[in-house]
Amino acid sequence: YFCFCLFRLYIYTIFNNIQQYCANADQTKIVAVTKKFSHTAVVEAIKNQILCIGENQVQEFEEKHPKLTAYNFESHLIGHLQSNKIKNLAYF
Repeated sequence: YFCFCLFRLYIYTIFNNIQQYCANADQTKIVAVTKKFSHTAVVEAIKNQILCIGENQVQEFEEKHPKLTAYNFESHLIGHLQSNKIKNLAYF
């Protein structure tokens, strides 16, 4: 499992850098990519206030999403999307 103590330190540093260097810091979002992580890792991320989750594989998104409907978070599909996968996403 991922160490959220260390992760919080990294996030704190990233947020500080965003505040210091980004002109539109209030409009900046960090997307945590969950490729190859289980839905339980995503739940832990959500419980740790990581509410913007990205996935780059439609199949993984389809597997995880039904197990995460009880949680309030923002989901993103990132990267290249093959045209034959678009129909699978229409449901979501």
